[in-house]
Amino acid sequence: MRVPTRPAVIRALVLTCGLAALVAAAAAGARVASTRGGYERPELVATAFIVLAVPLLRTPMTRLADRLAYGAEGDPYAVVSGFMQRIADALAVDDILPQLARTAAGALHSNRGEVRLWLADGQEWRQTWPPATAAVSAKVSVDVRHAGDFVGRIGVEVPEARGTAADREILDELAGPAGLALANVRLTYDLRRRLEETTRLADQLQASKLRLLEVAAEERARLTAEVEEHVIGPLTAAHSLLTDQPHNDELHQARAAGQEALDALRDLAAGLFPPTLAEHGLAAALEVALERDGRRLRLSTDGLPGQRLTPEVETAAYFCALKIVEDLPRDDGSEIAIRQGLDGNLILQIDSPSALSRAAAASVRDRAEALGGSCRTVPPFEVRLPAAPATPTPRPESMS
Repeated sequence: MRVPTRPAVIRALVLTCGLAALVAAAAAGARVASTRGGYERPELVATAFIVLAVPLLRTPMTRLADRLAYGAEGDPYAVVSGFMQRIADALAVDDILPQLARTAAGALHSNRGEVRLWLADGQEWRQTWPPATAAVSAKVSVDVRHAGDFVGRIGVEVPEARGTAADREILDELAGPAGLALANVRLTYDLRRRLEETTRLADQLQASKLRLLEVAAEERARLTAEVEEHVIGPLTAAHSLLTDQPHNDELHQARAAGQEALDALRDLAAGLFPPTLAEHGLAAALEVALERDGRRLRLSTDGLPGQRLTPEVETAAYFCALKIVEDLPRDDGSEIAIRQGLDGNLILQIDSPSALSRAAAASVRDRAEALGGSCRTVPPFEVRLPAAPATPTPRPESMS
């Protein structure tokens, strides 16, 4: 059995004494009125007076009892009014929820209260009083709304004998101004979340940009080395053979060296941007690249749109496919499928039992994200690129 606390006893005594005084005053007044008015039933007059006076005096008597039992902060309406004043005085956003839980608990003379806030993304934010309370058995709770939108709930733990309509009425008084406050808190938390997501995305884009710059520097260094070895080297040899009146054998050797340099230069140019991609499109360029590399892969392009796509999209899809294929084992039974999704995006799928290296996965992801696309770098691999038909270049009209 729970023993009432000392303030609760004082509050009950004050209410009892007040009611007793009201009954005594009503009886005395009824006798005086009956004597002067000649009524023979003064108890009826007293009863009528009590029935009319109790509803009118209940709130002042309750507030007086709360103030005498709990002190200056015992008046629940004063507590609610104080909370509204603190909100008006620009209470910090992070302090609104715990202060609201504290105000609700204080208004109902409880030691435990909580506030639940529903954020715009569906998550729940919960604050309790005292802070870090594990659980609050909210016997009295009210919904908090703002502009008709359900934003949260206020709950207070009270003894089993409590939970009256008067307690709920006090929380309803608090829920009015709390609706605007919780709506502002929700908006602030939502803006913070969006700011964090934007900052994280900006950091990812910055890191992706740095990786692209590093890859570009590595490609330039690799291209420079290949040009030095396969182009400059044969040309230097040909130049040395053509000095000082060369013989026929030296001329043939110089011609062969020049042809070797020219072939190497064509291969390097095709690796930078294949002419087949510009002339015939993505499917034809991939077929040529796979055939040149000697890879036995099944290429399906049935889902490609009939019209050509923008050069940026075709180039990104081409090099993403080559990067994935070159990183996989030569004969692992991979299959490549290129199609257009229902949303219009270009989808590149490579079904393979093997996994990509970390460097290849980062390269493909950066190239896709640079165009606003996305990719999945675990089998089966998938690259999505926002596709748009290429604008045909108008041909100049012939002059007659």
